[in-house]
Amino acid sequence: MRYGAPVLTALILVCACGSSSPVAVASPTPTPDPLSVARLEGVYDVTYTVTAMTGPGVEKVGDKTTRVWTATPRCTSGPCDTDIKAVTPPSTTVSDSLLTFAGGTYNLAPQSFIGGDCGSSTTQDSFDNVITFSVTTTAFAKVGKEVFASELTGNRHQVGTPRPRGISLGCKVGFTFDFSARVVRRA
Repeated sequence: MRYGAPVLTALILVCACGSSSPVAVASPTPTPDPLSVARLEGVYDVTYTVTAMTGPGVEKVGDKTTRVWTATPRCTSGPCDTDIKAVTPPSTTVSDSLLTFAGGTYNLAPQSFIGGDCGSSTTQDSFDNVITFSVTTTAFAKVGKEVFASELTGNRHQVGTPRPRGISLGCKVGFTFDFSARVVRRA
């Protein structure tokens, strides 16, 4: 059976008089595709892989970064906006973000200040950093009656623009990074 496909049911009754007549029976509600109702909730391992870059930076194509997310939905059932607490091991510093859910995709668009490599050293707060991020559920797991997103995949795009302080220190060129993202729920 395809998810979301209506199920047609007909019942033929035979009475004692030998005639039969069709009787319409209400079709059950279509079964939703589990990927469309899977919740982002629990602890997830996130792997970012650099797929493209321009400008200065210490990362190169193929480099990986891992994070750990704790996801807490803002609703009681199904997919919805979700609060994320993220840690990049071995650090224990927690950053808070909100993933908004729309059209089957979780999106993140925070802005923050970061350091950046100007060729020989890292100077904190030299770049304005803008990250856009989107992932879609690609696998699910059922636990009892609840359906969870067990894997999500997508992309992260990061742009660094030199700030006045960075420019005065020699950081005159911005950078961009593109990453593939894989998010996997811990069992």
